[in-house]
Amino acid sequence: MLAALTLGLLPALLAGANAQQVVAEWKFEEKAGTPLTALANETDGPTFTGDGHGLAASGDGALRVRRGRSGGALYYAPLEIEGDEPVWLGVEIRGWHLSGPAEEAVRFGLADEASAAGGLADIRLERTAEGTVAIEGIGHAGGARVEAEPLFANPRMDPLYLALEYEPAEHRYAVFHRGSNGDWKKLGGGATRSDRGARFLRLNFVNRFDDAPEERFDIGRIVVTRRPFFTTPAAEMREADGPPWVSAWSWAVADGNSGKILASHEGGAFRKNASITKAMTALLVVRMAEKDPAVLDETIVFSERASSARGSHTGLEAGEALSVRDALFGLMLPSGNDAGNAIAEHFNDRLDPPEDPDSVPSSRIGRHHWVAE
Repeated sequence: MLAALTLGLLPALLAGANAQQVVAEWKFEEKAGTPLTALANETDGPTFTGDGHGLAASGDGALRVRRGRSGGALYYAPLEIEGDEPVWLGVEIRGWHLSGPAEEAVRFGLADEASAAGGLADIRLERTAEGTVAIEGIGHAGGARVEAEPLFANPRMDPLYLALEYEPAEHRYAVFHRGSNGDWKKLGGGATRSDRGARFLRLNFVNRFDDAPEERFDIGRIVVTRRPFFTTPAAEMREADGPPWVSAWSWAVADGNSGKILASHEGGAFRKNASITKAMTALLVVRMAEKDPAVLDETIVFSERASSARGSHTGLEAGEALSVRDALFGLMLPSGNDAGNAIAEHFNDRLDPPEDPDSVPSSRIGRHHWVAE
């Protein structure tokens, strides 16, 4: 496969938080088959308790839900939270493919105690009878409920990001969501029980997730922080007396004329390459076309592997063909992972990692690292 370039200054899709603000975090990077109850909390805090049936690491950085039991199952992880500053729960969902008669449901939430009756507030996703996936917010034990909205398709290949904000001082919660491209949207919110707090992170899975071989529900990351994932008017006021909050694990501000880095946060840290790989792939192909314009008229046939790529997609099926020119549009406009794979396969033997790292385009910003499959 085409070698890809990983840069140190990359925004993560799920907004990050400073290390001292992270209360708990799971990245699910353990080997395939590791059960949920053995998956590490990145803060070295306690992990989840429960039976762990059908919930295990996928081997590619996700928690895969393939639960084979009816009814519901609850999992709890203790949280060390003090004070009245807001608490944020963030979830990255890689995608899902739900099937069969059961109307599966997943909840991500905060709880006052590790019991079914101890819930505080949840985000709930459920497959409806019509085949869509609805989202709702739940304030437990008399708290406010946000009516379910059938917003998402099934199956879903694109990542979905969820956020739950809990304000202890006001005893209120709010639910937000966003896709891989686009802004955060507020679903709604309301009151929570005034005699309850955020002492546990709670996961709840209802009904079977293994009615078909392809059925799955993949969770890429779960994080609890004391900093917001995105800017709201209230967050702007809280942050007004300090550095601006940037929704990225690493960031930099540069002078557009000189290229000089004016400010940065963890600019030298290696991050998952995300869509910058597609931008670099396009750049390399365009530079090849500058020397030989006929390259743009070559035909790319999408393989099964390319067309089954997860995440953002052009929608082309295996066996369909495009010119390189059109494939570049499919790569950059909808950010098509399938187009990126197809281009990489097509140019496999012509774009190997160079022996001289300084010859790659990224060397101008001082960061280069080749990752080859």
